[in-house]
Amino acid sequence: MVCADEPRMAKPEIYKWRSKMKHDIAIPEGYAKVETLKGELIKRKANAAKVYRVVGYCREMKKYQLDDWSDISLCIYVKKGSLLFTAFEF
Repeated sequence: MVCADEPRMAKPEIYKWRSKMKHDIAIPEGYAKVETLKGELIKRKANAAKVYRVVGYCREMKKYQLDDWSDISLCIYVKKGSLLFTAFEF
């Protein structure tokens, strides 16, 4: 049990370092963040077989919705900031 008079321990420096690195990562060639791709055809990775269309933000799921191009009843959700592959011919 911690007494009110004792000072709390500060978070280790590693947490500050990790949070900085998360925002400073360079986006690879051919990839883009999901927020900028509304209506675009994308793949999850460069070697993926499935093609998706970015529908937009789903407030209920709090994620971005991607509809499968070949099956209209299938969709997936990705978090904000996800990198998706855009440099392919379809």
